[in-house]
Amino acid sequence: MYRHVLSPTIGKRILGPILGVVLLALALNTFYAYRSQHAITLETMETVTRSNLGEMIRQIREAQDAVDLLTESLNTNYLRIARLLAAHIARHPPALEPEAMIALAEQTGIPEIHVSDSAGILVTGNVPDFFGYSFDSEAQSAAFMPAITDPRFSLAQEPTPRGVDAELFQYIGVARVDEPGIVQIGLRPLELEKLIASTQPGRLAAGSRFGREGFFLVTDGEGLILHHPEDELNGANLADLAWARPLLEEEQGSALLSIAGRDIFAAFRKIEGYRVVAMIPAGEFTGPLGRMRITLAGLLLIALSLSAAAVYTVVRRSILTPVERLNASLTRMAEGDLDCRLEITSQDEFGVIGEHFNAVVSSLESFTEKIRNMLAVLTESITALATYSLQTSATSSEQSSAVAEIMSTMEDVNTLSKAIEKRILEASETATGTQHTVNDGFARVKENPSKIEEIHNANTTTIQGITFLGEKIKNIGDIVNVINAIADQTKIIAFNAELEASSSGEGGENFQIVATEIRRLADSTVKATRDIRERITEIQASSDKLIVASREGTARIREGRVLTGEIQELFQDILATAETSGESTRQIAGSVNKQVSTFEQVLLAIQQISAGVNNITAAADNTAETAGSLDGVSDNLKQILSMYDNGSSE
Repeated sequence: MYRHVLSPTIGKRILGPILGVVLLALALNTFYAYRSQHAITLETMETVTRSNLGEMIRQIREAQDAVDLLTESLNTNYLRIARLLAAHIARHPPALEPEAMIALAEQTGIPEIHVSDSAGILVTGNVPDFFGYSFDSEAQSAAFMPAITDPRFSLAQEPTPRGVDAELFQYIGVARVDEPGIVQIGLRPLELEKLIASTQPGRLAAGSRFGREGFFLVTDGEGLILHHPEDELNGANLADLAWARPLLEEEQGSALLSIAGRDIFAAFRKIEGYRVVAMIPAGEFTGPLGRMRITLAGLLLIALSLSAAAVYTVVRRSILTPVERLNASLTRMAEGDLDCRLEITSQDEFGVIGEHFNAVVSSLESFTEKIRNMLAVLTESITALATYSLQTSATSSEQSSAVAEIMSTMEDVNTLSKAIEKRILEASETATGTQHTVNDGFARVKENPSKIEEIHNANTTTIQGITFLGEKIKNIGDIVNVINAIADQTKIIAFNAELEASSSGEGGENFQIVATEIRRLADSTVKATRDIRERITEIQASSDKLIVASREGTARIREGRVLTGEIQELFQDILATAETSGESTRQIAGSVNKQVSTFEQVLLAIQQISAGVNNITAAADNTAETAGSLDGVSDNLKQILSMYDNGSSE
């Protein structure tokens, strides 16, 4: 009895792929959301860092503008003081006395007052130690020398640290009013010094932060760090720090640095002799991403759980329950109960399967009834078949022995025929190869007459060309003779001209010179024509030799044409013989091939007869065995049909 229960693995097979697809979709959606948030976070980090860098640069530039504005204002004021001092000296000459200068400096609060003569030598002031100093001795003071010759000259130098105490000090000078010379004042611009100190990029960076841990790094033009939150790095060179190398490759940009195991995002720009870097730990922005990953993982698990529950409910209602009903009906049918039709409750695929199952059950009922009717007829036929098969088996055994002897003899004859066929085919292939070789040789020989004819024609053309060239050379000789005759006449004319010129006195000297040159030219022409005639004679001799050689070549070419004709006739005879031999070999091969084919057909027929006899013998044996088996099958069928008893009688 069948007691199959629906295997729980079918639910896993259905639910597994569905949950896998759902999990993949949720995972992809979560990954995309995380990647999008990660990209937004990085973009925000870069935007915030660059924005703070821009704000710091704006502060540095505003501070520099303030310094420039104060410097310009102070310079204007200091130049006004220097001019007032020059006017005061012009109106009150006693003010040039050192004691008066010292008193004036104390009254005005000016640390240094210097006055030079027309040679640029410092002659008075409130610092007697400088008396006798030449303004032209150093580059800094030499800049004031134009004031001696230019009454409108004025100069306010940039404040520079003094070498004595490194304090900021500034010199301002104008031209003297009373006489040529320089009036110079030196003072310490305290307001400017304070402003510069308070607006140094390093100090501005020290007082500025952004985010929780963001800070600014500032270096000078040489790369020395002016400000860094870590005191041990202040004064170090940025080029000596391995992590800082990306900051030095370009004028501006951004980079992700790894410092002491931490990822630091940096945006940098070089401005006005400084390099400003805004730096912030990347974890300050990417830290929330870790919490986001945990949150997304939790949401993914919750969504997966809810999806699994929903999918299981749907699959259970739509698939597993109909499959269990179908399994129960199949189990009843396997146990022999044909009253197991399914109740159709839906019009989906399972409804169609139920209709087909009910149709199969109906067909099975009809089939079992027909089997019972046929079983009675089958039993009678089995008895008669067993008797006939025994007789057939004895007869076929005798025929099989006779056919085996005939087939052995035919196989020997077929083997001998195939050996003869192989030798004939080898001879035929050799004859065919010889014929192809003779054909190729004959084709080459047939090409020789045309090639020899081409050589003969080319040689004839060469002889004609050489003959024509000889005639042209003779013409050149005639032209040379004419030139020689003209040269002789020119010499006579030139000689007569010399005689006439000599009798003309001084007026004919120039003409005599020309006549002499003409006669020399005529002599040169005669000599040249003599050389040309010799070369022509040599060319004619060479041409004659070429003609003789070409004619001898023509004779050899004629002999070659005759020899080629004889070779061509010989190859024609060889070709005819090879064609006759090849045709005979092919005819023999064809005859042997037909004989082998005939033997093979006879052998094949005998083999088929033998196989048929063996098949008959085997069939007879099988029939006998089948008859016995059918008797057992008949009994089994009766037993099986008894299982599908649906109320009808056997």
